[in-house]
Amino acid sequence: MPLLFVSGVILRAYVAGQDKHQANNMLDLELEDGSVRAVGIYVNDREDVRLFRPGYKASVVYALDELKQQPAADGGVNYSKVALEMAVSLQSVI
Repeated sequence: MPLLFVSGVILRAYVAGQDKHQANNMLDLELEDGSVRAVGIYVNDREDVRLFRPGYKASVVYALDELKQQPAADGGVNYSKVALEMAVSLQSVI
């Protein structure tokens, strides 16, 4: 199964969705090429959400599960991204 590795510096952590009483569940990551990608926060312990702060580095590994409906809108392969692992640095990198 193909894997996708995404890593970058956290620009912001925020709540996506309508429930404003939940902890941050999304990040904007600045990747090495300067682009920005939104990714979900995945933790085993809800207390660990506080570790995801601007200036820290975060990485996530996704398994790419090929979907039945092909091709994707852009003509490529249509995948579902399944988060396997997420890590965050313990110190700011900027």
